[in-house]
Amino acid sequence: MALGGGGGGRYAVRACARGVVHPRTTTTTAAAGPRGRTRRGGMTMASSSSSSTSSRSSVTTVLGTMTFGWAYSSEKCEDDAARAMLERFASCGFHEVDTALAYAGGETEKILGRALRATSNSFRVATKANPWPGGKMTSSAGLGGLDPGEFRAQVRQSLASLGEGVDAHVLYLHAPDAGTRLVDVLREAEAMRVEGAFEELGLSNLSAWEVVKAHEICTEHGWKKPTIYQGMYNALTRNVEPELIPALKATNMRFVAYNPLCGGLLTGKYASTRDVKDVSGGRFDGNDMYTSRFWLDVYHDAVADIASACRAHDIAPADASLRWLYNHSMLDGSKGDGVIIGASSLAQLDANLASATNAEPLPKDVLDAFDDGWAKCKSSAAPYFRGHFLLS
Repeated sequence: MALGGGGGGRYAVRACARGVVHPRTTTTTAAAGPRGRTRRGGMTMASSSSSSTSSRSSVTTVLGTMTFGWAYSSEKCEDDAARAMLERFASCGFHEVDTALAYAGGETEKILGRALRATSNSFRVATKANPWPGGKMTSSAGLGGLDPGEFRAQVRQSLASLGEGVDAHVLYLHAPDAGTRLVDVLREAEAMRVEGAFEELGLSNLSAWEVVKAHEICTEHGWKKPTIYQGMYNALTRNVEPELIPALKATNMRFVAYNPLCGGLLTGKYASTRDVKDVSGGRFDGNDMYTSRFWLDVYHDAVADIASACRAHDIAPADASLRWLYNHSMLDGSKGDGVIIGASSLAQLDANLASATNAEPLPKDVLDAFDDGWAKCKSSAAPYFRGHFLLS
């Protein structure tokens, strides 16, 4: 490959032996069944407050690796822990892994690459090129990072960091670049795809109209269109539902949700304090991007109500929150939609995998608590997009 991606690679798709993750025992009453015909795959579109059980049997689970080498991780996650997580993930029949050049200043990709070479399992790897100068993530558009020359340099760096034998199956545009035209970014992406740097182009944190615009540009020029979108979606942050998800359906793109637990807030572990200064470790410890996104009184209020509803059924809030995404949201497994689950430890990963494989519908009062929580948080919820590309 011209960009140093590493040939066919032993990390191409192959079937993994399926292990068994037993869902945690729950005591439920009045479990909610289908809630209307409003799935992405159905004839109508509506918010998840009235949506049917999602196409659960085939919703994809993706391993998020942001915690690998990340200073904000609640537990140190280096090579040995990363390898153990990959092996556990594969033993449960999953094989898609998500990373980014911007994670841990580029260290995450290096740790992931070493961990992949240390395991005999095979994975599909997705990484991201970003618009932010210096690669420091923010909640807004970057300026210049996706200039064609910088864009190519980032992809070259990512492939070098992942290392020999590890190919990038998906390359995402991590966010819009306010200093670069979308057409110029897509042109460079197509050139690198043809050279063999990656197979699929993905979009992340773009507005619905820019997703449609990207498809129009690619159609006009005969380039391969983006096939996947990664966006923020959870039970208390549903801004993707009114416009983005219909746009993805119209452009035949699959959707992968990140921040399924509001950065950990939906676990309920922060119930004892609302003063972020009391937090030690985790995504809210000195991390302005996450505190501005989720550390809000309305979110704390909603989580408290959800936790109360969950206690009546002996369900952990984190378990309920993940099951909401898999079983009651607008995700449609038949379209290839999925959820990114991360972890700081093997025990945390096990718990998340148990929830991901639990197809039991949630009780109606728990679903009502989620819907009431979203109603409270809606006006304060962060937008799903981070600015726009240069308009010209």
